[in-house]
Amino acid sequence: MTVGSNVMAEELSFGPFQLSVGQRLLAKDGVPIDLGARALDLLVALTLAPNVIVSKQDLISRVWPDVIVDEGSLRFHMTGLRKALGDGHDGARYITTIAGRGYCFVAPISRSGFAKAPPISIFAMRSCRADRIAWSAENRTFLL
Repeated sequence: MTVGSNVMAEELSFGPFQLSVGQRLLAKDGVPIDLGARALDLLVALTLAPNVIVSKQDLISRVWPDVIVDEGSLRFHMTGLRKALGDGHDGARYITTIAGRGYCFVAPISRSGFAKAPPISIFAMRSCRADRIAWSAENRTFLL
């Protein structure tokens, strides 16, 4: 997946996890987690647009550019990502499936090393909670 240079310095934290986009590293409580490249690309795409529904087609085009894959591949890697995150265990909730539409990262995220809004495809996404979203550069978060 190709991301802009300003995104590469991004450090994200959610729950017990830390995600370093530039280093392509996911850690839980400081311990690196073995996560495949496609699952990591899915996580990056979802965390760059929290609380926004990212369409299945948009995820496929971001994670598998110039490759034809079906939704089964997306589901397979999304299952692996959810398993690695422990999504659904002990009340932890990170990714929600929006039937027929896509996926949404729903956990609170704190960010560092990011100065402006991420390059997301607004046309391919809708808010999980509202039809409109706005980026707050001051808070480095999406406002719903």
